[in-house]
Amino acid sequence: MAGKPSDTLQRSGSYFIAISLVLILLFSGCANMVSPEGGPKDLTPPTVKDYDPPNNSTQFTGKTIRIDFDEFINIESSGNKILVSPPLDEAPDYRLRGKSLLVVFQSPLRPEKTYNIDFGSAVSDITENNKMTGLRYAFSTGNTLDSMVLNGRVIDAFTTLPAKEVLVMLYNPHNDTVPSDSLPLRVKPDYLTRTTENGGFVLTNLAPGAYKLFALADKTGDMLYNIAGEQIAFADTLVMPWYERPSVTDTAMADSTAQDSTRIDSVTARHESHSVQLRLFEPKDSTQSLDKSNLLRDRMAVLVFRYPAVNLRIVPLNADSTAPWYLAEWGKAGDTLTLWLNGTLPDTLHLKVSADKMKNDTIDMPVKYREPEKKARKAEEEKPKPLDITFNSRGGVINQFKTSLILTTSYPLVRMDFSSVRLIAGKDTLTPEMEIMDSIHRNILIRHKWTEGGSYQLIIPAGTFQSFNGLVNDTVRTRFKAAESRAFGNLKINLEIPEGIPQVVVQLLNDNDKVLEEQVINKTGRMSFDYLLPAKYKLKVVLDRNMNRRWDTGDYFHNIQPETVICFPRTLDIRANWDVEETWSL
Repeated sequence: MAGKPSDTLQRSGSYFIAISLVLILLFSGCANMVSPEGGPKDLTPPTVKDYDPPNNSTQFTGKTIRIDFDEFINIESSGNKILVSPPLDEAPDYRLRGKSLLVVFQSPLRPEKTYNIDFGSAVSDITENNKMTGLRYAFSTGNTLDSMVLNGRVIDAFTTLPAKEVLVMLYNPHNDTVPSDSLPLRVKPDYLTRTTENGGFVLTNLAPGAYKLFALADKTGDMLYNIAGEQIAFADTLVMPWYERPSVTDTAMADSTAQDSTRIDSVTARHESHSVQLRLFEPKDSTQSLDKSNLLRDRMAVLVFRYPAVNLRIVPLNADSTAPWYLAEWGKAGDTLTLWLNGTLPDTLHLKVSADKMKNDTIDMPVKYREPEKKARKAEEEKPKPLDITFNSRGGVINQFKTSLILTTSYPLVRMDFSSVRLIAGKDTLTPEMEIMDSIHRNILIRHKWTEGGSYQLIIPAGTFQSFNGLVNDTVRTRFKAAESRAFGNLKINLEIPEGIPQVVVQLLNDNDKVLEEQVINKTGRMSFDYLLPAKYKLKVVLDRNMNRRWDTGDYFHNIQPETVICFPRTLDIRANWDVEETWSL
């Protein structure tokens, strides 16, 4: 039987709706399964398409410069990100308009003057923040564009590493109102630039003449040397810029700024005879100060001074200062003092500290160390700690070629019984010869004629040592071996010292630049560092002109440069049972 027309229409509509739903689900499923693929990431910084007026223009009379780029950009103009040389009384206004940058001058420009705008890395694209480095724009308000150049490099005087992001500044020394030495402190420079990642710099568009050269790690952003905490460098004498004929057109010059570090290093390499090297240093503040004071454990206080303390006086204000209330232990550098607090004392000492070239200081020092809360609860459950004893063996081996076995106690000793200590060497049991090495009785040297590769055991019975605060040691049994010479390497150096240098300090450093050993050498010849563990080492030399056996910083106001530091150009690989020999002409 044929269906009714209305039924047919209903069935057709149902089919249509069902098919539509299937198609929707199908396409939505496809959309979810396949994610759109983007193109390669944009790694290209913006480039300049045009300047208005053209780069290196003369007779500039306007107030605005327009630089057109090939894409939309960001501009970071805060602080000294963009340098205008010579500096202006008021920084320009930097405005973005489409793909163009407008530089609008807010203060008058001087007549017959060449200006250089160094954008550094302030320009980046708006999409991926790719920075454009080395963009510079030069123009003159007169008929000629100054074209003299001065290049060089700034390094850290002590580490010899490149000093990056440092201002390099030139001053006309003939100032009518400010003495030449005071120029960096009182006036902004006539020309300035900033060092690259490699410490290189190029000052361009300079007028002919002789200049005072100064470098500054400017912490305050005012382009002035504020003395406290700022690193500086300076040339001993006036410097003369030189002329380099431009070898590229304006458009090409815009493209050439893409890699400023490479360009500056290239200029430095081409004109090495003109290149100036400056050594950055932090001037010494002769004022003494107490920089840190801490209680490291019960009755062990540590005071750290800026410099080795001279005529140090420490007076307790709430205890009897005439009683022997502390034992003093100085660190090797002379700037760290450990106070071992002795006798009957209050819970907290109020100490007055004074020394030469130091303002009187007052500190509160607790006598008993308080553990953090969690550790304190755990410590309450533990038994009282005994006197700790440590040894200078490394991995159970002593390097007897450099020093004998040394034991160190955690506190100064007031009683010791050396006769009870036993050293087992093979089948022999001996009473070793022992010698106190310091005035507060913490370090004890154990003498013995050690046999290479020999096995030993040292036995220290309980109660052999007693510290000034009543702690005694538990029984200690330590096993160790005497090293074999074939386990070490030796470094031999044929060292040539320059004429006029009275002595040098030769330092051996590990791969992390920690000084391991040092020797003072006063003449050309052969020296060595012997019995070194296999590892990579570095060498550093200080030309010790004042013969005080350490590196000294500079003094700008007395025209004293920091002492020269020279690093050996390679890392040295010392291997076991092997001698490395090097010739080093300083």
